Amino acid sequence: MRCDFCFAEIDKPAATIHAQAKMIAEFAGGQEVEDDGEWAACEDCAAVIQAQDWETLTERAVVGLRATLCGYDHSDDDTMRVKFRVILRLVFGLPGPDAFVDLR
Repeated sequence: MRCDFCFAEIDKPAATIHAQAKMIAEFAGGQEVEDDGEWAACEDCAAVIQAQDWETLTERAVVGLRATLCGYDHSDDDTMRVKFRVILRLVFGLPGPDAFVDLR
């Protein structure tokens, strides 16, 4: 099992976050994945979430993506930050514009 925020391997979540809104992500190749509305957080991400430190959570996600995705290009960091901020708005019901999240 992995933390849904930073992608760290975990035995069990330190917290389960119930999303304010579900989303459908479309990946390269056309695969769509529908969010089940429950997000698992490791201990570190749970603490960051508790503190409502969204920028730190965003950076944890970008670093985690770099470590887990084959072929991840560091030049994609800024794009991934923008996409993850949209995801945070959906999961936590944060204010901001509605947007479609395209993870291609």
